[in-house]
Amino acid sequence: YKGKAIVFPNPVKDMLWIQGPENDYSWTLTNLCGQILKSGYGSGSVSVDFSDVTPAVYTLQIIEANSGATDYRIVRIQ
Repeated sequence: YKGKAIVFPNPVKDMLWIQGPENDYSWTLTNLCGQILKSGYGSGSVSVDFSDVTPAVYTLQIIEANSGATDYRIVRIQ
């Protein structure tokens, strides 16, 4: 792993994967109004269950200790 986290698939139906650094990082999923829907911590590869999330556009923020925060636009489809 080098550089930014890889988030896939996008658009997502049921399960989103974050391929991040081996060091600890945190993630937060928010709607476009800024409400936090899900959050967690991880290192390396992490899965995020989207099966209970309404189809729409969301923001996934990943915060890494060495490189700060990065925002990703995630589209949830049916």
